[in-house]
Amino acid sequence: FSDSERGLRDGLSLYAACLQQPNQNNAHIYSMRLFFLSAVSKGIRNHWTKLDLPFRESLKSASLDLVLNGTKDACVEPRYIKEKAVEIVVEIAKREWPSQWVNFLTSLKEISSKGETQAELFLKIVRRLSEDASNSDFNVALPGRRRLEIMNGLQSGVKDFFLPMFYAFLERSFSVLPSS
Repeated sequence: FSDSERGLRDGLSLYAACLQQPNQNNAHIYSMRLFFLSAVSKGIRNHWTKLDLPFRESLKSASLDLVLNGTKDACVEPRYIKEKAVEIVVEIAKREWPSQWVNFLTSLKEISSKGETQAELFLKIVRRLSEDASNSDFNVALPGRRRLEIMNGLQSGVKDFFLPMFYAFLERSFSVLPSS
């Protein structure tokens, strides 16, 4: 492995180890998780082009697993941990989606149906990705052509992914209300 791959792999491994700690609500554990997530995010931003294709694919999978299993219940998990997990997925998506990560939205949609935390992270990912792609002042590191590709991918996903998910959410929400 290259130094970049080793650092990213170590960061993800150490993050996973923190999740296995018996006293996960300890502030020290939260600080360590934030540090490891920050290291992985920085590694993706700074070394993505140096990573080989199989490792990139494993990072895509690991980022989705982070959304699915790497966070606790929405009410318990600190916001800064959730935001850092979202940042990792978005940083990869900005580099790979839609052309080289064609199942990104499909995978996210499946994950979002697993629970409230995953649905919240899905919405945060879409929000952040659209913010980064739509405003050149917000993210000057993303070239205009790349922003356009991402916006086109998001626009095509509205009909297929976002609207059905939104309608399903409304149906669930209103089904729990008492009828008058």
